Formats: sequence, structure tokens, C-alpha cells
Amino acid sequence: MKSNKDLGILSVGVDGNDYLFLEKLIVTKPAIIVAEFNVAFGLHPILAPYDSAFDRTVKHESWLYYGASLSAINHLCCLHGYSLLEVSQNGVNAFFVRDDLLSSDDLKLTVEEGYKVKCYPDGTTSSENWDIIKHLPYVDVSTVDASHRDGRIT
Repeated sequence: MKSNKDLGILSVGVDGNDYLFLEKLIVTKPAIIVAEFNVAFGLHPILAPYDSAFDRTVKHESWLYYGASLSAINHLCCLHGYSLLEVSQNGVNAFFVRDDLLSSDDLKLTVEEGYKVKCYPDGTTSSENWDIIKHLPYVDVSTVDASHRDGRIT
């Protein structure tokens, strides 16, 4: 179905293959992208490898192993002409605006400026949670060409 209207907002938050969905949908050139990210991955430009049957409650007993980091999402968005302008108060959703829509008054954020350490209800923090899952396999988006990623959505 083809539309003559521009896509205003694209929001991706599926607790799993978010990066890969965004990678396919970003070509629609929405004005604004809202992307969920995994705060437990810290500032590492990584994502959990693609799994067509992904279920975060099964992947790891902690439920912390899913999705992509803010750095990974930012890397993808920057490659397609978007800038990070905000991160939600709870530190799990990032807001990007297409660069051609920005004004000189808009304040772009670096990943370091936008990232917030999250405190979970059990008292743990995102950095403590990284220690629980850091041994698991990851894809580093800053070093891997997307066309060579195993199992990617096509």
C-alpha cells in the first residue's frame, strides 16, 4: 500500500529485535523516531543477536538480555540522518528527529548526555545488571557491516 502522506512518528518497542525492525523501517523517513533500548547494555554499541522466536523471558533467567543499547540505536539513526534530542525520564526510550527538520534552537544530545542509569524496583541499577549479562553473545554495530549480520530480518 502506497501513501502520499509522510510518516510523522515511528515508534519501535518490542523488547527484543527492536534494532532490526528499526533498521528495516527507517527507510520510511519518519519525522520522529521513538525507539526503546536496553539500558542494561550501558554505552556499549551492541545488540542481542537476531532470533526469530525471541522471548526475553526465555533468553536469560534475568529477563535483561534483549534489544539494543542506546549507542547502537543512535549509531543506526545517525547513519540515516537523525539526531538524538531526548531520552525518557525512566531511561528506556530515545527520541530522534530527522536532521532536515531541526532548527538552530534544537539541542542535539550525545549518547553520553542522554544516557541515564536506571534504578530498578529491586534496588539494582542498570550498571549492576550489565554484570549479570555481559558474558552473553552480542553484535557490535560499530564494527559489523549490517549486510554480514547472521539471521537479520530481510
